[in-house]
Amino acid sequence: MLAKRARLRTSDVHEVLKKGKAVRLGTLAPHLSMKFLSDTGAFRAAVIVSKSIARSAVARNRVRRAAYRALQALPSLRAARVIFFVQKLPAPPLESVLRVEVEALMQQIH
Repeated sequence: MLAKRARLRTSDVHEVLKKGKAVRLGTLAPHLSMKFLSDTGAFRAAVIVSKSIARSAVARNRVRRAAYRALQALPSLRAARVIFFVQKLPAPPLESVLRVEVEALMQQIH
């Protein structure tokens, strides 16, 4: 799980949703898309899993936690505010699938 200081606040989520740049990699990251704002501060992230992806809160939280662990495993993160959207539920093991896609998406931040 990402530390609380590394997760986006509600106001930051709203700002990224309004002003952020959308990135979708198609076949390279079929399960995730992202919106981001480059920032001078620290890296902060949020993961959004819709009810249409997983009906139960337990399943949504499991996917969200796996994405946070995948983010935590990355060696260095650029200063940005990032929201990841889960587009499709990946097959287990969740964390390894999401790690590859998160890495591919994070390379798009300049």
